Amino acid sequence: MKYLLIVAIVSNIENVPPFVEIEDFDSKAECEAAAGIYTRTITEPFSGLQKVSCQPLIKPTN
Repeated sequence: MKYLLIVAIVSNIENVPPFVEIEDFDSKAECEAAAGIYTRTITEPFSGLQKVSCQPLIKPTN
C-alpha cells in the first residue's frame, strides 16, 4: 500500500508564504522515516504551525 507524506508549515511572520509538500512512499516505514527528517529540519525557534503526517493512499471504489 502506498502512503502519502503531507507536510504543511505556516509561519506567523508577515509575507512568508505557507509551505506544503506531498510525497508518496511504498511503505509506512519509508513515509515515517521521511516524516522524521522533515520534523528535524526545523531547529530554529519557530513561530507558526507545523503539521507532518503519513496517510494511507486509498484507491476510490466505484
